[in-house]
Amino acid sequence: MADSDKKLPLCAVPWTEAITRNTGQLIECCVTHPNIRSKVGQSVDDWWVSPEMQNFRKKLMGDTLPKECYKCTASEISIGTSMRTSTNKQTNLTSSEVRYPSRWKLTFGSVCNLGCFICEEYSSTVIENHKRKLQMLPIGFVSPQQTFKEQWPMLEKSILKSYEHHDLVHIYIMGGEPLYHKDVIAFLEKLSATGLSKKTKLEFQTNATQYNKRIQKLLGDYKIFKTWKHISMFMSIDTVGKKAEWLRWGCNWNTIEQNVAQFKKFGVWLEVHCTISILNVGDLTDMKDWCDSIGIPLKFNLVDNPEFMSLESWPGDPDLLCDRNKMEKYGFANYYDMIGARKDSNAPIKLKQYVEKLSTLRKSLRLYDEKLANIFDIE
Repeated sequence: MADSDKKLPLCAVPWTEAITRNTGQLIECCVTHPNIRSKVGQSVDDWWVSPEMQNFRKKLMGDTLPKECYKCTASEISIGTSMRTSTNKQTNLTSSEVRYPSRWKLTFGSVCNLGCFICEEYSSTVIENHKRKLQMLPIGFVSPQQTFKEQWPMLEKSILKSYEHHDLVHIYIMGGEPLYHKDVIAFLEKLSATGLSKKTKLEFQTNATQYNKRIQKLLGDYKIFKTWKHISMFMSIDTVGKKAEWLRWGCNWNTIEQNVAQFKKFGVWLEVHCTISILNVGDLTDMKDWCDSIGIPLKFNLVDNPEFMSLESWPGDPDLLCDRNKMEKYGFANYYDMIGARKDSNAPIKLKQYVEKLSTLRKSLRLYDEKLANIFDIE
């Protein structure tokens, strides 16, 4: 029987991708629930063919997605696409044979230079340090960076092994902040120095605050010399102007604009990714205007943690947060309609307490968005 006649998996992810959390541990997919997590110290090779992974793959050889994949099922019903459909399209899997991973989604611990209000201690060392000073860390908290450092040497060897099996390796690097993380820069420099970068499709998230000679050397020659097979930069920016300096605490708006202008010269693919919460839903139209003015596509994500910052949790009048007519004009009516979909009467007080406590080490929202401070009754 020809391979084309054989039954193919419903989803290519567990056949092609190795995904790490900020601790360096592996999971079978970043949207399944619950996840199958590797044990601390378990090698990629052992994890990849472990009984847990093999059992999960068997479930994906059926006619319908298993219950662990409910998020993709729901997404496909509501909007017609999902992580599953996107990955299947990109990989074009033609066999159910289990080969070595060709795609890596990597979270390099939690090193970050910003303390974003929509982020948490597991993804930002700034937030971790702030919450430690304010005694807000969960009981028994262990910094992901500590565990990641133990895992990284073995993990790096496994990634490099992929080049022995594949002509093209896809590496997607996520936060904290990759361009601020010395291990990330050193790893990318190794790929460049060995020529493996030319066999690498590189994608990464960045807060667009970092630019220096090492970054220039790594990425700046791409347009002329094609030092990488492909580069995509997804810039996490949630609002414009001075308010950006409050929402993503520690950034400088002028620096971001200067860096974005430099990145555009590199010839890489650029997108702005905006995470929507009740803190910035009123700024979406300004975000769209700014992205249009610099010619960069804008895409949105929705915050779901902390839950009290989500659009759905807001129990008050949606018009306090944003202008319905303006949202409709820009094509954002769906986000307006999400406000208060699952009202939590305690969300405003939770938000007020959270923001005011962190603001003892920062500055007040009132200095950046007085209208929003009044709505939340924040001093």
